[in-house]
Amino acid sequence: MNEVAFEIVTPGVLKIVPEVKGPFEIEFDGTKYFRFMDYFYIQKENLDELLPVEVSNLCRARAKYPSLISPVNKEVREIFERLAHKICPTSLLEIGAGIHPVFSKAAPEAMRYVLSDADSEVVKHHVNLKTDCYLFSEKHCQVPLEDNNFEMVIAVFVLHFPFHKSQLVEIYKRLKNTGIVIANVYRRSSTSRELLINEMRCAGFKIKRVSDPKKLCAEHEYWILGKQDAQIEFCASRLLELIS
Repeated sequence: MNEVAFEIVTPGVLKIVPEVKGPFEIEFDGTKYFRFMDYFYIQKENLDELLPVEVSNLCRARAKYPSLISPVNKEVREIFERLAHKICPTSLLEIGAGIHPVFSKAAPEAMRYVLSDADSEVVKHHVNLKTDCYLFSEKHCQVPLEDNNFEMVIAVFVLHFPFHKSQLVEIYKRLKNTGIVIANVYRRSSTSRELLINEMRCAGFKIKRVSDPKKLCAEHEYWILGKQDAQIEFCASRLLELIS
């Protein structure tokens, strides 16, 4: 590898310079860092162990360099967008929307599109744009809308970070009886995945796991959650039409 250096982008987050794929593990100023995607480095190997402030710092660092976001990220987001068009929900909640939500340009006119994020700065950004967006974290997860409201909930590249029982309970509460939740999962150990699945079931969800035939990421899966088996299977069939 040619000579490379690292620069601090946000607290606890480094970026490799020049922008090439670096080694998985490095040492910087006496501290170990681990690669996230291709160009960024954080101090914990397991993403589901990050503290809320560490997640925010990582996401803010990536938002500063949109050109460095992996093409895989864009491809998965497009799959979720196309799936939503196939499902045609009248109401959709996006978890962990970030600065660039799935429907960044325009959501379907007939669909109520609500955003949420664990970062208060992201929420402020969208509120300033007159977009419905609410704080959604372990301690602040009450979406101020009626129960049984959403026909679809999506979470794109969210579940590799910590996700909490309080958030699952709130999603279940706001989801219609015929609604579905879909998220993609990667970079979680088998043990960590099983623990999260158990928490989802305890919150009341039925779950279907769909392995990614394209293997866009390491051990990449799509998880479909809902209250009724028929709706979960319907969503799974539409998803498989897109990814098979």
